[in-house]
Amino acid sequence: MLKVASTFATDQMGVPFVKLLLEKIEDPFEEDESDGTDHMNLLMLYNYKFPYGEENLVVKALEEIQLASKFTQKLISRLNEHSK
Repeated sequence: MLKVASTFATDQMGVPFVKLLLEKIEDPFEEDESDGTDHMNLLMLYNYKFPYGEENLVVKALEEIQLASKFTQKLISRLNEHSK
């Protein structure tokens, strides 16, 4: 059962999905009034489903993209909010 779930995660909701979320955070559509919070929330929740390291799809996607400055800024901002 775990192998089936793992295969689904990598085939259907894998690195391309994570990269799509990162792209939406980095370069949101002009007509999108969101500040990327929804995409950030989804990405963070999705990240919790995978162990840290080579198997983590979020880490794999971050390794493949050119720039993640807005993602990094949002992540650090959230860390700062929760550390107060």
